[in-house]
Amino acid sequence: MKSAIAFSALLLAFTICAQVASARSVFIINSINCCSYDDSMRGFEAELDAKVIQFCLAENDDHDGLLMTIRKIAPDLIAAVGTTAAHFATRHIEDIPIVYFMVMNPDDALLQAKNSQGVILNQNPALMLDMLADLHINAQRIGTLSSDKMQHTFAMQRLQQAVEKEGLSLNVVSVDGALDRHEAINRLVANSDAIILLPDRIAITARSFRRLVELSREHRVPLLVPTGLFVKLGGLASFRHDAPDIGRQAAAMANSILDGDAVEQVEYPRHNQLVLNRTTVKWNRLQLPRSLQLGARLYD
Repeated sequence: MKSAIAFSALLLAFTICAQVASARSVFIINSINCCSYDDSMRGFEAELDAKVIQFCLAENDDHDGLLMTIRKIAPDLIAAVGTTAAHFATRHIEDIPIVYFMVMNPDDALLQAKNSQGVILNQNPALMLDMLADLHINAQRIGTLSSDKMQHTFAMQRLQQAVEKEGLSLNVVSVDGALDRHEAINRLVANSDAIILLPDRIAITARSFRRLVELSREHRVPLLVPTGLFVKLGGLASFRHDAPDIGRQAAAMANSILDGDAVEQVEYPRHNQLVLNRTTVKWNRLQLPRSLQLGARLYD
């Protein structure tokens, strides 16, 4: 009964909004209420040229009622915040454009849905390679650690493409039940001029990452990592994303779709703040150009 009342109120509120101003309508499905998602949604709404209504999946489990409400409202576009919401939308909605954001490692379910596109949280591998050049690191062999699950993912494919575009080679060291992580890490460091880690929870554990930091420092093999947290823990460098701007970027994508324009299926964040670990910089005996230090977030 409470769910029915809630969805009726949702429908009524949206109908009133649509009557006040014309216009185009966007239904936002949020995975869960948290600071980063809330920040991204504020950026999204600030940039969006449409009326919106929000729904949080974590706060109401009447998903059938949600879908029924969406059908009644018939919005012009669905915005999905976070992986759970993105999967929910692409699984149940095929006839309305979907823009997702705050999603890490988009899988085939998202990439193959013809009506979905979005802004992802993965690091842009081209920027990672540019960073190596800015640090005057001559790396011909780029190494990465991967579980079997990550071998053919979007992130790995984009890394392979970026490495090949620069005329470099990619050394993928696989971690599975038959290969101990420490042995894999030894091989990775020994056969790489620089390492770019992808977000892989199976291949990268707290213990294996500590070992990787130790070896990469000992052998002075630059270690580029997926997030700022890994930089704090000893990785050399990464990029920090701006959640509100990711929302604004997703809104720009949504506005283009609502205007009838074609957009890229997947975009990386357009604003990236460099994050560096100064202790690791010293271990690698690198000279940190002043141009990189300006605007960068530095950890010791």
